[in-house]
Amino acid sequence: MKSAAGLLQHCKNAVDNKVKYVYGCKMEILTAKKYQQLKNLYKSYVWDSDKTKIGKMCCDCSGLISSYTGIVRNSSGYKSTATEIITVAELKANWNKYIAWGIWLSGHIGVVSDKEGYYYAMDGSNRNAVHNPLSKQKWVYAIKLKD
Repeated sequence: MKSAAGLLQHCKNAVDNKVKYVYGCKMEILTAKKYQQLKNLYKSYVWDSDKTKIGKMCCDCSGLISSYTGIVRNSSGYKSTATEIITVAELKANWNKYIAWGIWLSGHIGVVSDKEGYYYAMDGSNRNAVHNPLSKQKWVYAIKLKD
């Protein structure tokens, strides 16, 4: 059974293992063929510099969660299936209640950390897997993940 603790450990492992961000990857070794498929499909969302990540473990923001749950969704899919949605102000007011929830903004998703004021995410091609303070992004909601 999937759990909040398991999701947090999965996120910690991504940071510890220096997983690289590539749009469209779902925690997989990037091959030259996969890179070209993603580049053809997603155009400018897949950077030319992402080619240097071939042979490395790669993932995108929604893939961080999907690769743990086994259910593939994009960031808007996570928001639309959330069982609860709260503001970031509510999150900050009662942090421990929302650990391992999703942290969301349009087009991006991460996971609320067990370290107060922090989140885990695949934060784009220039940052990769991160454990950062909330202030690094303009998060809008914390969402209780259905999966």
